[in-house]
Amino acid sequence: MKPVMSVVCLLFVFVSGLNVESVFAQSEKMRVQIRQDVKEMNEGVMQGKFDRVIDLTHPEIVKKMGGREAMKIQIRQVYEQMKGQGISIESSTAGEPSEFVTNANETYVVVPFELKMKFPGARMTQDGYVIGISTNQGKNWTYVNGSVKEDQLKLFLPNLPENLKLPEKTEPIFEQIEEKQ
Repeated sequence: MKPVMSVVCLLFVFVSGLNVESVFAQSEKMRVQIRQDVKEMNEGVMQGKFDRVIDLTHPEIVKKMGGREAMKIQIRQVYEQMKGQGISIESSTAGEPSEFVTNANETYVVVPFELKMKFPGARMTQDGYVIGISTNQGKNWTYVNGSVKEDQLKLFLPNLPENLKLPEKTEPIFEQIEEKQ
């Protein structure tokens, strides 16, 4: 009986190890996708990829902005204004996503990012973050920009877990640059 029990225990440990490995691989795959999503959102406005930006935006935000078409018009207006003023996004770098926090049927993650924008005669570097929300165990994510005040955030995300650590907000850094003629 002991040898059989030993084999069963070894088999259990082996299968458990495979399961942990697959969960880790799935988590890593989600993190890569989340970072790519954040980059696409930040750069999408300046690249004219408005539909993709809206796809990645939390449905509650889309609703509050008057729906998909109204939001698309607003994003296009911002795009045209920025372009007309000589403002462009130089780069968007997503940082390492936080630990996943689950509350009810939703999974949350905080993703810091660094955004570099060029203005006529200046460059701005801004650290920010988005909150990712998944309602299907991480298969799909939508996002809310963390630049809003926390009480506004609670309006959009009433189930936001208390134990989800939000980064401190920082001021943008501006530096003068010489324009190339």
